[in-house]
Order: sequence, then C-alpha cells, then structure tokens
Amino acid sequence: FGTPRSSMFVEIARPGGNTTPADAANARIYARLVQDSLNASMYSAQLAGLGYGIGSSSSGFSINVAGYSDKQQLLVERILEEFVGLEIDPERFALVKQEMLTDWRNFASERPYTQAWTALRVAVNSQQFAPEALASGLAALTPATLASWRDDALSKVGVRGLLHGNVDRKRVNMLHRS
Repeated sequence: FGTPRSSMFVEIARPGGNTTPADAANARIYARLVQDSLNASMYSAQLAGLGYGIGSSSSGFSINVAGYSDKQQLLVERILEEFVGLEIDPERFALVKQEMLTDWRNFASERPYTQAWTALRVAVNSQQFAPEALASGLAALTPATLASWRDDALSKVGVRGLLHGNVDRKRVNMLHRS
C-alpha cells in the first residue's frame, strides 16, 4: 500500500485472432523479435525498477509492464513504437527463426508431462497448435513476408488494458488517449 508501483497488461487483439498455425508462428516470432530489439535500449529501465514482456496469444499479442509507476507511460510508448515500426533485421530474423524451428522440431524429445500438457492444450483449444504445426507454419517465412503479415495483422486491432497498483484516474486517462 502506498508504494509507487503498478502493473499494466495490454492485449492487442486481431479480428478472429491467430487462427492458423502460420498466424500463430508469425505472431510468436514477431513478438520475440520486438522483445529482442528492445532489450539493449531497455536495460536502463530494468535497472531503474521497470520490467516488461511482449508475447503472442490466441487473440493476437500481449504487452505487460510492471514496476515503478512514474515512468511506465514512457516505457509503454517506446514499446508500442517498436511494436508497430520494427525494422526486421534479416540476420537476427534468421537466428531467431532457426532457434524456434529447432525447439519445435525437437519437441518430441521433451519430458512426457510437457508433451501431455501441450497435447491437452491443443485438444481443448482450437487456436492452440502442436509444435510440428508451428514449425511447418514458420518454415517458409522470410523477413519480407513477416513484415507484410505484420502490416496486415496490425491494420485493424482492438486494444484492452488492465492497470492495477498505485494508479489514479488521471494516469488511466493519459494511457487511454495514447
């Protein structure tokens, strides 16, 4: 109580969500590339008590920020700028793509309980996909096709947010406008 800390969760939802293995794979690699691109420039923010995460979900993307509340607005604005305007570095793209393909293709050697939980998620949720399907969705992807997919995916989105912690109405209204 009374500490200047808060958390913010933002969902960027695409109409229909990530409905195919290719959409899900594209969203995952894109979120990872944005996070990777921000890592160096966000080091000082992390030292100052702010943390963030960018991920993909069945509905689109998620962004979360937590820590000292006075500079979260600046951090969110910086994340969103990078999220919308990422220049996809072909070398970094190739490295991240290869890491993801290796992980997904080696999934058969994971612990049995990990495989079982993944199979359960795939069985009960039509927008969850097996690692093999994600790997096949990612295999032919190039930086140019990912950029085109991103432009299409972000052309029409819905945004929802949740804030909790040391937050007042003025701050909520500032975030709402941005």
